[in-house]
Amino acid sequence: MDLIRASAGNNPHTLTADPRTCRWTTDFHDPLGLGIAVFHNTAPAYLVHPEHGGSGIAPGTWLVRRQQERGTGPRTRSVLVVD
Repeated sequence: MDLIRASAGNNPHTLTADPRTCRWTTDFHDPLGLGIAVFHNTAPAYLVHPEHGGSGIAPGTWLVRRQQERGTGPRTRSVLVVD
């Protein structure tokens, strides 16, 4: 499953797992508004990125969020990061 699809020069972020070991949903509430998906895996899964390879994900339930950077100073604001 592509959590983030490649478009406009961005890199895809793909979740991979063995059959029947990972379930995901987009039906959830994230108070920060950064959530992409929630998934539950019963065996190791991997988040694959073309520049970084695969990152192993231990069995569990996970909320996947977009990356956010915060500025400093009196005019602090949050900015979504484009990969």
